[in-house]
Amino acid sequence: AARADGVVVSVPAQAPDPNASVVVLQVKGEVPAQPYVVAPTKEGALALTAATATLNGSTLRAEPSGPTGNIGFWNKPDETIQWLAKVPADGKYAIRFEAASQKDSKLALTAGDKSVALAVAPATGDLRKYNKYKAGEIELKAGRQVKFVLAPVKEGWQPVNFHELRLEPVK
Repeated sequence: AARADGVVVSVPAQAPDPNASVVVLQVKGEVPAQPYVVAPTKEGALALTAATATLNGSTLRAEPSGPTGNIGFWNKPDETIQWLAKVPADGKYAIRFEAASQKDSKLALTAGDKSVALAVAPATGDLRKYNKYKAGEIELKAGRQVKFVLAPVKEGWQPVNFHELRLEPVK
């Protein structure tokens, strides 16, 4: 049944075969891919991870490491990482992130018309050794899906492995 918020598919309460039931959905026309939208945690934070990121570039790769993986091979300063997230409440959000770099590096986080500088400094000295960093605050509006883009700052850029970006409500 079609609804304003999508399509609902009804299936029997009991599977016809307990081991191997298949549901076939036939659709007329093309089904457009839908981007993953990060939902806030119960505390109202946004956890932007490798698992939920869109990677824009030819060398960036999501790698398995820890529960949410990491983004590695970020060797080109024209490549970016982006997320789509639902902002739960109006207000300021503290920016925290985990990254690894052999040398100090600079990034910029953009959300709509706002941008904040992120410094991977001091460097960890090893692309497999991560450190936690703080990067100030950003003002966000509730109820919208916001595109967050993490990009290198060309002057001061060094290769980075990236683990997670957290936006936590400032109380």
